Formats: sequence, structure tokens, C-alpha cells
Amino acid sequence: MLRDLPVEARRNFLKRLPGSLAHGLRALGQGFLAPASPPGAGVLKARLEVAQCLAWGGMDCQQCYLACPLRDQALRMIDAKPVLAAQLCNGCAQCETACRTVNDRPAVRMIPSV
Repeated sequence: MLRDLPVEARRNFLKRLPGSLAHGLRALGQGFLAPASPPGAGVLKARLEVAQCLAWGGMDCQQCYLACPLRDQALRMIDAKPVLAAQLCNGCAQCETACRTVNDRPAVRMIPSV
């Protein structure tokens, strides 16, 4: 599985992966990869840790963006870097799951909204 590879191997894999293939794979797995919210959990919103983001670190990664059902609303790409609008996030956690598949230190985390 991709997540079992060292982070450098995943980065090299992503560099060679055509964008259309990545989008197709993400579409196939969307319903199966999202973590379930624990009982009693409040509304969660995505938060992006720029220091841990592969795209913000200069890599060509759009996994969170491609996974987001509110793409171009809650999650936009500006200069090939993801930018979150937390107030528009629906808390589905698809972006977090996608980030975890390619990053040992996931840059997207779901946090309780205030």
C-alpha cells in the first residue's frame, strides 16, 4: 500500500502519477476511506498545517483538493498550493484521508469547530 512506503518514495511516485489517474483512484475510494466520526463528536472542520504540506513544501501534490467534495469552495488551489476556507468545510474528512495516503505527517487534520 502506498501509505506503507517511505515518504520520499511516495513523493517520487506522486511526481510520476498522471493527474487523471490520481483523480480516478480518489473517486473510486471516496466512500470507503473517510473515517467515521466518533459518537458524540461535534462538527469538525479541516485545518491545514502549511509546514507539513507537501504542496507548500514545493512538491506537486493535490490529493486533498481532488478528494474534497466542496472543491473550489472550501478548498481551493492558489499557485499550486491548497488553501482552506474552514467556514465552508462540511467536515467530511475526505481531505484528511487523502493527505494521510501520501504524507507521514498529514498536513490536514479535522478539529472541532468553535
